Amino acid sequence: MSSLDFERKHAEDLQRLSALRLLDDDFMNKVFEDKACAEFLLQIILQRSDLKVA
Repeated sequence: MSSLDFERKHAEDLQRLSALRLLDDDFMNKVFEDKACAEFLLQIILQRSDLKVA
């Protein structure tokens, strides 16, 4: 893959990602598959830095 193809694909991916919201079921499922990501997100939402996901 050439550098230009990679850059174009990357720009397209960023465009698609910018349209996603956590309310989108598929996106939310992927976010919560990662325990660290889920923990970080819940800490932000609940404003609790001591929250740990088991």
